[in-house]
Amino acid sequence: MSFRRVHTGERLKIPARTFNAFIDAAEAHQRHGVGDVRQRNVSNTNDYVLVKNNSGGDLDRFSVVGIDGVIISPDDNLDQFKSRIALTGVTPTADHTGKFAVLLEPAPDGQLVRAAIDGLTVCKVEASAPGSGSGDRFADIEAGTTDHLVAKASGVARIIWRQSGTGATWAVVRLGDGSGGTLPAEITGEASGGDGVYSAKLLVFDGSGGLTDATPTITWTDCVLEINGREGIPVGSRIEVTPIGSDDSGTQWYCFADDSSDAGSVDTSVAYSHSEHADAANSNSWDRATQSSNRGVKVTMQTGTRYDDAGDQTLYAYLRDLTFDADGHLVAISVESKVTIDVTEDCA
Repeated sequence: MSFRRVHTGERLKIPARTFNAFIDAAEAHQRHGVGDVRQRNVSNTNDYVLVKNNSGGDLDRFSVVGIDGVIISPDDNLDQFKSRIALTGVTPTADHTGKFAVLLEPAPDGQLVRAAIDGLTVCKVEASAPGSGSGDRFADIEAGTTDHLVAKASGVARIIWRQSGTGATWAVVRLGDGSGGTLPAEITGEASGGDGVYSAKLLVFDGSGGLTDATPTITWTDCVLEINGREGIPVGSRIEVTPIGSDDSGTQWYCFADDSSDAGSVDTSVAYSHSEHADAANSNSWDRATQSSNRGVKVTMQTGTRYDDAGDQTLYAYLRDLTFDADGHLVAISVESKVTIDVTEDCA
């Protein structure tokens, strides 16, 4: 199909095919266009959404904004809500961990622009160590700044490449390809305040079926929480931690469940020996939340009594050991032991 320009005063004749082409172009503009529809080299392969800059200031291309809501809600206009996703972006806070977009165009305050929310994009990433250390594999928001992401041991963006050097340097990241699952770790200490808060270090695969310390060492200090608040888990216990978000100071927190994979020795302080009980009552107790290096507990209980009237006229007790893990789950029952309680004596 060819098009010909007309001159002033010339009678206008528009063929049907030409008019339909104009209509197609207008509809394409309505479908795709905020601003012009010229080709823009804004990024490599990614999915983008429309984001309104509600940060209160003008933002540069490749700035990071926290996703704070939608421009048109289902209550405002359900058809528009369903037809196009349009979000509001603000300066990130701790609440925006994992919920952010990278602007693909300069965005004056209040303007709607395209932003990457999934796939490859360029942005700045801040790291304390250069290059590709174990702590630089993923990235997420840093509260209070739109300038860059921050490298972490886990996050929703995977760092594909990062310019060498410390501080905020240019990087290529893949949004939506981060680590939101569990990470292997080893407990290095317990916080002075207790409450099930620990310090731990990241472990990485050593290439031969085992785990070893990350290089450089990645340590999380007083920000690893046992989900039941259990205290006294021994140093050196290996656990799996899950990132759960950042606090107001920007500290990334992790949680784990103590599955007693490092059981230590069983606490026998409340177990009776397989012999006659002492006259005094046993005053020892056990609490799942306050365990020391002894993990779990063993309790001896009487399971039967027998007086051998036809034989040696002796009273016997039958005992079993019940062993519980650190969560209080019964994990083992021993065979019965036979204990003499009393024997008959001649009357004098």
